[in-house]
Amino acid sequence: MSRRNLVERQLWATVLLWMCWPTIQRQQVSLDLRHGIVKGYSDYISFLTTPQPSWTKRCDAQAVVRIDFSGSFNRAKLSLEYDRPRLWTLDVSDSQHGDGYGGDNGTTSNMAETHIFNRQLRIYGNSLPGYLDATIDGGYLLKIVDNVVNTDKKVTLDISDEKIEWSIGGGEKQFIESKFLYTLSGQNTTFGDKDSDVYAGFNRVVAGNFRFGSGLCRVTITLYQDGDGTPVLYLHLCHIPGKEKKEKNNSQFDREVTINSWVRHLPAPSNPKSYR
Repeated sequence: MSRRNLVERQLWATVLLWMCWPTIQRQQVSLDLRHGIVKGYSDYISFLTTPQPSWTKRCDAQAVVRIDFSGSFNRAKLSLEYDRPRLWTLDVSDSQHGDGYGGDNGTTSNMAETHIFNRQLRIYGNSLPGYLDATIDGGYLLKIVDNVVNTDKKVTLDISDEKIEWSIGGGEKQFIESKFLYTLSGQNTTFGDKDSDVYAGFNRVVAGNFRFGSGLCRVTITLYQDGDGTPVLYLHLCHIPGKEKKEKNNSQFDREVTINSWVRHLPAPSNPKSYR
C-alpha cells in the first residue's frame, strides 16, 4: 500500500471514530414526568409503561422501563431530579413483579430491589443462600439512607452487576457491593428463570400503581461500559469489519479491535490521484 493510500485510510478511520464515539461509549434516554415526554433511544431500554402528560401539571406521571444488560453495556446510571417528593417515587427491581419491599410474589430467588419512599432510600437483597447473614432486619433489607432527597433535589444511582452506588446532589459516592444485589451476568437461581434485566418504576413500583407517588420530575438513564475506557465496538450504525468474538449469549466486537485493524478494512481511495 502506498503512503498516500495509507494516509487517506487513516484519515477515514479518524473521521469514523469521531462520528461513532458517542454511540460506542453510551446510550441515553430521558423522561420528563411533568409533561410526559421521552427523549433519546437505546436498543437496551424498553418501556412497559410510557409516561403520560400530567393533568395536574405536577411531577406525577408514571413510567416503567426494562434495562437489558446482556448487550454492550454493563452499567446504568439513573440521574433523578425532584420537586417535593411524596410517597413512592423510585423502584429498581431485579424482577418485573417487584412490589417495593423486596418481594415479587415468589417469581425468582435473584430478586434485589431499591426504592425511594418520601426522602428515604432502602436497598433490599435477594434470597440466595446465606442472605440472612447480610440483612439488617432478618428479612431482605440491606441498607437505609435517610434524607437522600435533600435541598439540592438531585440523586444519582448507578446499577451494575452485584453493586449499587448512590450520591446526593453530586456529592461523594457511596456504594454496596454484594452477591445479594442485582445479578446481571448469568448467575444461577435457586428458583425462577435467570436473566440480565433490571426494571425501574418511576413515581410507582414496578409491579403496579397500587404503590405510587409524585415529585420525581425528570429521569435520565445513561447506559455505559466500565473498564479502562476502551470502547465496546458493537456499533450497528457505524459497522466496520474487524476482529469479532463469539460469546455465549451474544456476538459483539472484541474490545481488542484497534484503529489499525479499522484502517486495514476501509475501502481503497476512489481517486488517489486527487490526493496531494
